[in-house]
Amino acid sequence: MHNPILSIIVPIYNASSHIPFLIDSVKKQTYTNWELLLVDDGSKDNSLEVCNKYKEEDSRIKVLHQENQGPSAARNKGILAATGEWITFVDADDSLLDCFLSSMANMIHNEIDIVFAGYVVVEANKNHIFTYTSTFYHGKDEVKKSIANSNILHRCCPWGKMFRRSVMIDNNILFDSQLAHSEDRLFVYDYLLHTRGIATTSAIGYLYDSTQTGTLKNKVLSIEKLKLRQQRLTSAAHKLIEHFNLKGEELFPIAKHLLPMFANAIQGYYYVMGNTKETYAEQLRFYEEHFDHELYKEIKNIDLWKQFSCNNTMLMLTMDCQFKKINSKLSVIDKKIAIIRMLRKYRKIKSIPQNFVNAISILNKKIAHK
Repeated sequence: MHNPILSIIVPIYNASSHIPFLIDSVKKQTYTNWELLLVDDGSKDNSLEVCNKYKEEDSRIKVLHQENQGPSAARNKGILAATGEWITFVDADDSLLDCFLSSMANMIHNEIDIVFAGYVVVEANKNHIFTYTSTFYHGKDEVKKSIANSNILHRCCPWGKMFRRSVMIDNNILFDSQLAHSEDRLFVYDYLLHTRGIATTSAIGYLYDSTQTGTLKNKVLSIEKLKLRQQRLTSAAHKLIEHFNLKGEELFPIAKHLLPMFANAIQGYYYVMGNTKETYAEQLRFYEEHFDHELYKEIKNIDLWKQFSCNNTMLMLTMDCQFKKINSKLSVIDKKIAIIRMLRKYRKIKSIPQNFVNAISILNKKIAHK
């Protein structure tokens, strides 16, 4: 009987054209003690049929199905069904370099509960590479050090990481299915509260395709979703701050996401309600109820924050409560935004972008020659 060390969980919705590409990258892994859980989230295309085909070819592949409930519910279903000691998450339209699983498995130690690997963000015309140094952080003080100094919170997604499953099960850590955005950051924040140790590897193993327009990317939120996201992320961030006693510059990795997320929400009011007096009134109400004055007071005079925010006009206008100016600026580009949204809505991806394919081929060759 197959007893995998690592469970790979993939939420799938209408991704039939990408599934073969992803599964092939999993099967090419130099580390082989894995199970692949493909969780079909009520796809309307033939994704489930494609998944079942691969299941018949490889006993390590399992297929789960549910009515459409969103990626969080799909990931949760995978967590509960997983049998591996460790779990990693992959988006259906992304891919893995051959070394991905082995690079993280090599960092497994008794006191380590999460491993971070390097990754590539693939865009239409260029790629961005994000790396770590290979380091172990043992104990609460060291984990605090990693949060403050290692940039592990830069892109707080579930992919590109490996989590100890027992930490999730013992502490009931699952993805918040009520959130339509930032549920992954909420998950990681919660997980870090229960982490004994962190490892980072310098290896680059995950390719995130930002060119796609699937359900896991490019989400548009309602006003209620914006409020719920801000409320829950602010609460989770302060739990992390309190747990690790973060102060001064140590707050920057959290502030540089939480405060811009608030600015994004203010703009979200415009996109939902338009440039009206009612919009401005609701933005003010949202500010009064959800703006993190405590965090902003602690961070606003720190050099890291000043450097980060100085060239972000919308962010600084938000911090100064200049919502009418924000709405005016947004109204100027509203027609362009509408055109972009229309193109995204009706654009259909027929094949894997060549830039994405080329990136994988080139990086795998570089790794092989090291």
